[in-house]
Amino acid sequence: MSQLKQVIAFLFRRKGRDVLSEKEFSLSLSMDMHWFSPKESVKLIEKALSSKLLIKTEKGLKPNFDYKKIEIPPDFKPGKDILEYKADVFLSIVNEVSEKTGIDKKNIIAEINRYQDELNIEIEAVALLLAIKHNLDVSKFLDDAEKIIIERSEHHD
Repeated sequence: MSQLKQVIAFLFRRKGRDVLSEKEFSLSLSMDMHWFSPKESVKLIEKALSSKLLIKTEKGLKPNFDYKKIEIPPDFKPGKDILEYKADVFLSIVNEVSEKTGIDKKNIIAEINRYQDELNIEIEAVALLLAIKHNLDVSKFLDDAEKIIIERSEHHD
């Protein structure tokens, strides 16, 4: 069970709603619970979105799993390590594509998001495909990307 999933489940249960605005989510993490700074809260939302645990809808953020079934210990408090990717393969690939091509990172991420919506595959796989499209050597990213994708698929209910 990932701590990230528990944080998401905790906040949505606490608020008693299925959809929260990004601002509500961030304020709950920082001001209500005092778990993270506002900046860290934004980073946590980005991580939850990129790992597909949260999805954006017209109304706000929504868990992409049944948060009511997640077990949360009574003394639950997430650690700061939750903000770190084991190996942030996705951003490493984006950075490399940006450095080698001169394309702005935001444009690269936007393109990856478009492909991901179209292909419906893991974000790291899409990032790898984009890097390959730009003739970059992706071999150094493959092991970490594979580990993250396998770990994520094992955590989905």
